[in-house]
Amino acid sequence: MIVVSFDEYPVGELSSTAEVSNPFLDTELILNPSAVRSPEIKASPIGNCGAFYSNTHILKFDPEFTANSVLFQFAEYGGTSVFRVNGDELGGKYYLLDGSSGPNYTIAVSAEQDGNNWYGTVIVSGQIDSIEIEGQELLIDNVVFLANEEDIPNKVVIDYRDPNYSGSPPLAYNLLQESLEDQGYEVEWMTEATPDFPGDYDIYIGLLYNWNSEDEFFGYGPDDPVDLRDFVSNGGAALLVCEWGPAFSYPVYEFFLQEFDIQNGNNTVLDPVNGTFDGGKWVIYEQGRNFECHPAVNGIGKVELKAASTITGINGKPIINTSADATPPNTPVMYGQHFGEGRIAVVGDMGWLSSDISNWDNRSMALGLVQWISGRRQ
Repeated sequence: MIVVSFDEYPVGELSSTAEVSNPFLDTELILNPSAVRSPEIKASPIGNCGAFYSNTHILKFDPEFTANSVLFQFAEYGGTSVFRVNGDELGGKYYLLDGSSGPNYTIAVSAEQDGNNWYGTVIVSGQIDSIEIEGQELLIDNVVFLANEEDIPNKVVIDYRDPNYSGSPPLAYNLLQESLEDQGYEVEWMTEATPDFPGDYDIYIGLLYNWNSEDEFFGYGPDDPVDLRDFVSNGGAALLVCEWGPAFSYPVYEFFLQEFDIQNGNNTVLDPVNGTFDGGKWVIYEQGRNFECHPAVNGIGKVELKAASTITGINGKPIINTSADATPPNTPVMYGQHFGEGRIAVVGDMGWLSSDISNWDNRSMALGLVQWISGRRQ
């Protein structure tokens, strides 16, 4: 499944297709489409964060696979609209497309009217190779492409280096593995140095653990940080999960983060208002207060991180911030960045992916991050 929610699109007119790039979708913008927050255009039940607003513009998606279903939300305020499937032009209002069909597809529409405006959902089923969305005063959000999972790269490696496990993956992270496999990912473990780091995978999850090792790289090769940088730059996906900084003398993650101009604060967030234990180290991060508009957190209500460190950078965006009551305030603990052709996300806590993955929405948060870095969410 690929979801385009437009949450990361810049507000205002787009200047190039690079701003909406996706590894699975060849996206073409014709004329001058705009990505806006819907309250800046019109009141609408869709587009709470980002949305695509068209005023005689075209947005074309040409997926790298044949989708078996495509759906999206729409709001029509006036003018004319055109919808194309596999090059077939279907004119007229979107709310009138219900029951339309082509050689290899059918269209169903659920819509309701509010004055002169129409809001609804379009669902295209069958064999879909491309779609084009065009209209005047037309708002589009949450475009979803469904396909056979084998058509979408999904090979994951979880990297965890700790001599206590002697080459066996730690049981504490079994639920992480099971959660990914339930979503169709193929998961393997990396527990020792490998000559072709990070290997032949689509998604790298680095649990960058370090038990005060006198070997600064603790089982990592000196070229591994650069190799990971090149992996992401060439279209790979990386999720780096850092352990509590002050607890360890040789934090190996610093060698990796510096390749992306990202920094771990090597601190511990304290939030006595929204946290518990030892002055507020175990913190609940909540939608609206700590996060809102990022594809990775769509559908997330609350996430718990314990003794997290802050994560900052200069080329990315916060995914989850500390609250105004925290120390430090309004600072990322989850951070995401586009890097070259790929994406990287960094989190300042490890425990939320192990025994705490069942707390609150931690499991959904983990899947959301993996989907975003791999291009399944945008």
